[in-house]
Amino acid sequence: MLLHPGPADDDGGPSSVRPRGFPAFPARKGGQTRGRGAWARAWSRALEGAALDQESLARGRSVARAGRIGPVTVSAGRIAAQVNDGGDGPYGTVLTLRLLTGAEWERLWDETAGRQSALEAMLSASSGGPPPELLEVADECGVPLLPDHRDLESECGCGAPGLSCGHAAGLGYQTAWLLDREPELMLLLRGREPDRARSELKNAVLRTALATATTAAEDSEDSEDAGDGRGAAARAAAGGRDRERRQGAPAPGAGKQQEQPAGTARRRRTRSQQPVPSPSPALPPLPPLPSLPEVPSLAPEDEDDPHARLAAHAAERARLLLSRALGLD
Repeated sequence: MLLHPGPADDDGGPSSVRPRGFPAFPARKGGQTRGRGAWARAWSRALEGAALDQESLARGRSVARAGRIGPVTVSAGRIAAQVNDGGDGPYGTVLTLRLLTGAEWERLWDETAGRQSALEAMLSASSGGPPPELLEVADECGVPLLPDHRDLESECGCGAPGLSCGHAAGLGYQTAWLLDREPELMLLLRGREPDRARSELKNAVLRTALATATTAAEDSEDSEDAGDGRGAAARAAAGGRDRERRQGAPAPGAGKQQEQPAGTARRRRTRSQQPVPSPSPALPPLPPLPSLPEVPSLAPEDEDDPHARLAAHAAERARLLLSRALGLD
């Protein structure tokens, strides 16, 4: 049974992906039927792993090279073309694969945000599409960019079941040729326009930066709290010693009788008879410290904007540090 693309997730399901049309490939003699680039060859390996038998794959390579497949339409989760093998055709042939969910895309972009080379290549306007490193990232975070036998299915007018159909296999091999031209078609097949994929990746970079800044601020506050605790303990210990001395605790060596020279005693009496100077006048009070402006809260429409949340967090942190410096907290 044909597996159709799933429903739209959020605002990015099949309806948000524009179908792409490609002219028919002319006949080829020899050459790389499985494609030349990393994405094309990875797709061909996935296609051959999902096929039911080697005979259908051999027929598919012959059909693809013979130029018997018409114009190809690529859309979200779907590849379609008319295939004429010289028999009773042409046959309407369709390949389908599952669309990735929003959670899977988010996991992929969060992981890519931490990979410098993959991140730079994805966001570069001159990179020519997603880099091959994205396949490694997808494998490591468990997001199936490439299809397998569980989600790659076919339907053909010839009536052959599944990927035992040579027409479907031929269409699959020509898809690899399209990926040689435009690797971004792999994103489109899984349900994302390339521009939207890059936008989501930028948001993932901002989420990562915001989480790092928040963690650093919390660690700094924990260190300051620990330092305040040690200082308070030291002050408490010093205060206890002062109270003991005021309450008459004997100073070290107070019990020993020591003889002092007579001249020393006279000098002490002379100093004790000198008049005590009057205290200095009290200083005028300091002017009150200015109050700090309040940090405005986020508008409801900005609550989901990572840029706005990052700016608000930075403003709140700056206000906290200034408040501590002025002794207002």
